[in-house]
Amino acid sequence: TDRKRMEKMRDAQYNINRAMVTASDINTLFKVVRDEVADLVNVKNFIFALDDEKTGMLSTTFKRDEKDTIPTSWEAENSLTGQVIRLKKSILLKKKEINKWIKRGEIKKLGTIPEIWLGIPLFAGEKIEGAIVLQDYNNPDVFDETTVQMLEVIAREMGIYISRRKMEAERELLSAAIEQAAEVVVITDSQGTIEYVNPAFERLTGYSRREAIGQNPSILKSGEHDEAFYHSLWETISGGKIWQGQFVNRHKDLTVFTEEATISPVFDTAGKIVNYVAVKRDITRELELERQYQQAQRMESIGRLAGGVAHDFNNLLTVINGYATLIMNDLHKNDPIYADTKEILHAGERASRLTQQLLAFSRKQIFRLENFCLNEVILDLEKMLCRLLGEDIQIATILDENLAGIRADMGQVEQVIINLAVNARDAMPQGGHLTIETQNVTLDREYAEARPQVAPGNYVLLAISDTGEGMDQERQGRIFEPFFTTKGVGKGTGLGLATVYGILKQSGGFIWVYSEVGKGTTFKVYFPVSGEAKTDHKPQEKLSISLRGDETILLVEDENGVRNLALRTLKEKGYRVLVAKNGGEALLICEEQSEPIDLIVTDVVMPHMSGKQFVAKISKNRPDIKVIYTSGYTDNVIVYHGILDEEINFIHKPFSPNTLLQEVRKVLDTDR
Repeated sequence: TDRKRMEKMRDAQYNINRAMVTASDINTLFKVVRDEVADLVNVKNFIFALDDEKTGMLSTTFKRDEKDTIPTSWEAENSLTGQVIRLKKSILLKKKEINKWIKRGEIKKLGTIPEIWLGIPLFAGEKIEGAIVLQDYNNPDVFDETTVQMLEVIAREMGIYISRRKMEAERELLSAAIEQAAEVVVITDSQGTIEYVNPAFERLTGYSRREAIGQNPSILKSGEHDEAFYHSLWETISGGKIWQGQFVNRHKDLTVFTEEATISPVFDTAGKIVNYVAVKRDITRELELERQYQQAQRMESIGRLAGGVAHDFNNLLTVINGYATLIMNDLHKNDPIYADTKEILHAGERASRLTQQLLAFSRKQIFRLENFCLNEVILDLEKMLCRLLGEDIQIATILDENLAGIRADMGQVEQVIINLAVNARDAMPQGGHLTIETQNVTLDREYAEARPQVAPGNYVLLAISDTGEGMDQERQGRIFEPFFTTKGVGKGTGLGLATVYGILKQSGGFIWVYSEVGKGTTFKVYFPVSGEAKTDHKPQEKLSISLRGDETILLVEDENGVRNLALRTLKEKGYRVLVAKNGGEALLICEEQSEPIDLIVTDVVMPHMSGKQFVAKISKNRPDIKVIYTSGYTDNVIVYHGILDEEINFIHKPFSPNTLLQEVRKVLDTDR
């Protein structure tokens, strides 16, 4: 009997060990174990419970019970199976003892209480993976100590098997995660020889796994880092520490990329370094987007500064140029002071053009939008560009016959083309070729995502290419900054390309530069398609009108010099002028004035109350009153994103006395 029992035990162990090798999954093994144990012990109620230390829950996928429905999971605490795991020993209890445990509060009653209950821990070394639970509802003597000892042997082998299968599953999961990870993973031996690379490495570098394994990571060296950099890295990781940083590395095709890396040493159980693992991420695109963003932020800051400076200068230039004009009007051309005054006026006009360029860069210019075809503008400018560039430069135009229309300020677009052409001329001092191209293009989402300033959609492309000296990356990064120039002293203001940049930003377009030293430069300018190619531009007719009048004009201007100049100019031509320093004073004058006011000339930007706010208040009682606004730069009070409403009368500072008189007369003579 004992002998037969031992033979059965050996057969059971053999069958279970064979199942551990051949079973396709853990439940198949559990079935074999259950059948073998049932052959050893006459028992029908059988549970395999697995322990989850993190959650404190027990779970089972293999169970059989005559009386109760066993849940798939339950709390280990306050359960008999949980006690087996907590105490790390087998527990054999009869019904009476189970009830005592329940009374003492050590466990809770879960289902029908059996006549005998046996729980065997599944040991894997010192760790417990779960428990085998057997119970009988009829025979309280079905289990004895010999049964417990036999099952403990089986349970220990089961525990080791479960632990091994869990580790294998974890390794498979880890392997799948590494193989499918977007990040590059490289594992080397302790000497730095590559032992493993994942598919992300192959995609990024261009090297296959076969080409990389057995090599040193130095196959990726770009030459951007010195030996001290690599020495410091190796010193860190060979000293058992983690290294974090960035590499500028080289693809198989010799192009460079930047990656962010974390390299960690891997230790064996004795604490010796046996491997290094590097987890790396390509950040080339991120760095480019960051560079573009920082460039845009820098340009925005410079633009705000330039716009503020230009605004203040425009007020000063209005006074300087205005009084120079008035003095010249009172002098004979032979008077020596006339020539001096004329020089002052010319200098003021040049300064005025500079402020206009600053305003263009800072996107503070007034735009009058119209629909037109870019081809027509280029053809109209072609003869003038030939004279401007000189005989040494050959101009070629390649224009798309089916070019879509754009909506922009035609004068500003002409300025863009002229400035880019002049820039090209200066890059070709010995002569060369200038090519002007147009075409319809569609920029997709992928293109736009790589360039934060671009919205996907349909555009008209203007490409201006030269065969000049070209530019390096450093110069390309600064060419749109105001006052940045590589020309000699007195040979350039540094505002030409800054003006182009500002005009395009305000027009909803954008510009990119492509250049190589010694090979030339291409500027690509993109204008949003308007949907209309027809031109609605009409040249303004020159009207021959008298500048005199006797109407009443309310002049509102906070700058003393500009106000005094405008007052003198208007009074000398016969107008009756009421003067206010701000919107508040102007309102009082309107309330006290019994006679009608024919026209208001008001500055836009004033302290406390803007010109538009003042006009809105006065229009409640005088809805038909005529208004001319003046300003040194755009303000969203009267314009939206620099685009002027066609119904608004506007004079841009600095203005001449004649410009003021012409606009006043034109508005007064216009029927509303």
